[in-house]
This record gives sequence, structure tokens and C-alpha cells, in this order.
Amino acid sequence: MNMLYYLKLKKLYQQEEWKEVLKGIVERFEKQQYQSFVYEKILIEEILVVQLLEYCKRNNSRIADLYQYFIKDFFDEVNTLFVNYIKQSAEEAANRRQYKNVCSMIKTFKKACGKTNVHRLIEDLKQQNKRRPAFLDELRKIK
Repeated sequence: MNMLYYLKLKKLYQQEEWKEVLKGIVERFEKQQYQSFVYEKILIEEILVVQLLEYCKRNNSRIADLYQYFIKDFFDEVNTLFVNYIKQSAEEAANRRQYKNVCSMIKTFKKACGKTNVHRLIEDLKQQNKRRPAFLDELRKIK
């Protein structure tokens, strides 16, 4: 299913009927092992923030692009998703380019959740990565 097909399908139903059809579409996507970007777009279009949060829990790399849709209602969950994703990415990073990518995610996290949470995370990362001078250098550049 692509987004154009979805929008055409939506126009065929009255608002009350659409709720049931939408529920079926969402359930079908949730049963799939791989959920396409169309699923993500549908959740955004229909303002299904709980499902969007669950989607981000399963696909943690999407948090940086999708947090703004549910941060008001789920600040703590957004904070946790960012921290977990950044720590996982930091563990996997092996060169300066990857360290810069992690630091870029940290900047997005700062924009989303504030300085206090970022400072705590940076201190944790510094402690966990004492033997990675290039990473420590990149972390020091974050303002």
C-alpha cells in the first residue's frame, strides 16, 4: 500500500466507517514483521501517537525524526528512547565519523529533552568510553 492509495481509500468512507477500516489497516501493518514507511505515515496522518511511540520502541532509530509527534504526552518515554538509542549507537561506533553521528543524535536529543538530560548522558558516555579519545574529543565539542 502506498500513501496515495491510502488517501484515496480514506475518501471512500464516512468518518465513522473510517475508524473501523483504519483499525483494520493498522492491525494488519502491526502483524507484519517489517513495517514500511507507509505505516509510519499513516500513524502520523491519523495522529495515532500511542502506536507511533510503540513503533519507535521497535525501531529506535526513528526516534530522532518522530519524537515531536508524541513528546508532549510521553516525555519520559522519549527521553528513555533517545538515551537507549544513543548509548547503543555509541557502543557500535568505531571511528570519528561514527562518533560525530552519535554527537549529532545527542544534539537532537538536547533539542527534544533539554540540557539537563543531555549533560547526564554525556557524563555517562565519558565514563563508559575513557579509552576512546576521539569520541571524548567529539563529546567535548557539544555545547
